[in-house]
Amino acid sequence: MEMNFYKEGLEKMGINVLTPKKPERAFTHHSSMRELKKDILPKETKNVYLSIMDKLKTQGAEAIILGCTEIHRHISRDDYDLPLFSPLQIHANAIAKFALKE
Repeated sequence: MEMNFYKEGLEKMGINVLTPKKPERAFTHHSSMRELKKDILPKETKNVYLSIMDKLKTQGAEAIILGCTEIHRHISRDDYDLPLFSPLQIHANAIAKFALKE
């Protein structure tokens, strides 16, 4: 979220991008380093993620990019009512399609 490659690419396609506020970004970075990379997501942490997503939804978000590659293992479509996009899954699908082309 600190780097603009998602935002710039999406905005070039006419998609308005909302990002969490700085304290929320700091929280997600901290939890990613301390919990998600160890495949741990306490219920309290998951609730904070869902709260951040709620704030974005209130601001007009119509979908959520799970920008950290580990988030999709802990938050799924069953957890939230907006479409969720996992960059890890998107990249894996693109790599497989590219590799299978002749």
